[in-house]
Amino acid sequence: MNYEKEFLEGKLAVNCRSKRQAERFEEYCNKNIEKIMNTNIVGMWIYGAVTCYCLDIHMATLIITGKRREYESRGLKVVTYKEFMQSIREEQQHKQKQEQEFTLKEVLILIQPGEEYICTNPTYNIRSIKRDSVSIYFDFYHFNSYEQGRNTAGISDEARFVLKPQHEYMYFGDAIILGRKIKYKDWEEFKTLKETTIYIAGYPQNKAYNMLDEKAWEVEE
Repeated sequence: MNYEKEFLEGKLAVNCRSKRQAERFEEYCNKNIEKIMNTNIVGMWIYGAVTCYCLDIHMATLIITGKRREYESRGLKVVTYKEFMQSIREEQQHKQKQEQEFTLKEVLILIQPGEEYICTNPTYNIRSIKRDSVSIYFDFYHFNSYEQGRNTAGISDEARFVLKPQHEYMYFGDAIILGRKIKYKDWEEFKTLKETTIYIAGYPQNKAYNMLDEKAWEVEE
């Protein structure tokens, strides 16, 4: 989740429950978001349990205020200031992880569901390490099982891994407009629209509806 990106797209409103939170939110916007200039949240507007701040996409440098139910009725997501800043920290940590190399032990500690770490040493047998919501998976070029007691999987203490950049997911409707093969986040391969339709038909109805409504699709490059 990238709440800052959604905020800049006018899809998200931030609720500041105290004057101090409003001051910190204003300070963050002025220092870190180039599109926003000279906000005056604290001096001009109120704050509280039902008051939220949103970017006017027609006037990109202006933050406007409104009641929570007004934004929710327009289909906007509403998050608290704490949730917004937590998203910022997670995004920064993710970028830092993409710029570093890690040992196998570090990967096993750091890896999160949906992430994949690629081995940077072509001399080692391991291709990558993936994780889903349940398990961690190791992808090897080949596996020599006849020698017992040795590291036949090819993961050496010297092997190093980098976090594979994740695709920006989109909604199903936006993905099919592009006219290329598409893939749901849990699938291994891209499929044509016809193949996707047939494949989804095999899921329980509730699961299929949730997949189509979820921002979890990517398009083949």
